[in-house]
Amino acid sequence: ISAAIWGHEYVSSFVDFSLSTQLSPGNIPSLAARDEVIYQIIPTQDDKDWLEQQPLMKRLQNLCVIQWDLIEELCPEVLVPGEFSPGKYDFLTALQNFAMTSAIGSDFLILNYADFVWADGSMRNLIDKFEDDTDAVLSFCLPVDRDNGIKEIKKFAKESSDSSGVIALPPRAAADLALNNLHRETKLRFYEDPAFAVAPTDILRPVDDEGLLITAYHQTMLAFRVRADDPFYYNGVLTNSLDGFHSAILGSNRKIVHADNSDEIFIFSLYDTILDSSIGGKSPTHLEGYTRAGSLSH
Repeated sequence: ISAAIWGHEYVSSFVDFSLSTQLSPGNIPSLAARDEVIYQIIPTQDDKDWLEQQPLMKRLQNLCVIQWDLIEELCPEVLVPGEFSPGKYDFLTALQNFAMTSAIGSDFLILNYADFVWADGSMRNLIDKFEDDTDAVLSFCLPVDRDNGIKEIKKFAKESSDSSGVIALPPRAAADLALNNLHRETKLRFYEDPAFAVAPTDILRPVDDEGLLITAYHQTMLAFRVRADDPFYYNGVLTNSLDGFHSAILGSNRKIVHADNSDEIFIFSLYDTILDSSIGGKSPTHLEGYTRAGSLSH
């Protein structure tokens, strides 16, 4: 498992909401009970110093090998980008390429993001999705309003936690929390909603009282098989992002499967953005003259 994280806000969010749910019984503890787990963390030196003092990090250390790789040593000449910096994703891609090289010798690589919240059992079921010829498991991770999502997770933790800091979110509880606190950008993707996004990469449709059907062009690569002898793997992400480049390569040339049942695997992100992708909105990517029909056809 690898996580490139920097900046105190993201690092503290990683511990409080991402790592705390990864440490629930059906996630890292379940994996560590049957396999060796290496957890690579790529922070700045200051963030590493803070992380090492956190009780959940000490709990993680009892379950798996923690591998520290400092950003200052990997990128000594590069200015670390801020939260809304346009270069943030290119920087992250470079660190993920390093993670892919670091994972050689392992069976699978999970690239975790600082804002990912994991339902209990998702990690175990994620690895169980792999068959002999499966190269990757992809899914769409619902963007949840960060402030509202954090409030609801804290409420759940207060009601159910054993004070260890570990948060075991059952899949149905996680799905309910996500659907009731969707980010404003996510709501723009509902097919029947009068408001709509410019050229959305995903469309959401409620199915009566059964759940949510998601058609997503852009999906997150939750985990993939490490194949050191495969140039597609060894060369890493050459352009764009992991999800935009590597998942497309694997989708065209290898076998991928989708995590399509939230009772088995469910991850949502605590999302925040200054952009507005609504038709006629204030996003710098806004295209004049777009309509709802034009957005769908685009």
